[in-house]
Amino acid sequence: MHFERYETSDIRVRIYGTAAVVTGRLQRTRTIDGKRVDDDWRFTKVYANQQGKWRVVEFHASEAAAQP
Repeated sequence: MHFERYETSDIRVRIYGTAAVVTGRLQRTRTIDGKRVDDDWRFTKVYANQQGKWRVVEFHASEAAAQP
C-alpha cells in the first residue's frame, strides 16, 4: 500500500484532567494492488496521561457522510 495523500483537518481537542478526546477528519488517497482508493473519514481518539505521557487508549473512525 502506498499513500499519496494523508491529511487531517477539523481537529478539536478537549481535555478532562488526565484524559483527552480528539476528534477530526481524515482524508487520504492510497494505492492498493494498483487500484486508487480515496477515503474520507471522521475519527475520535481518546488519550490518557500516564506517567506524564499522552497515550492513545481508544480509536474509532467511520466514513464521513456524503456531501450534497
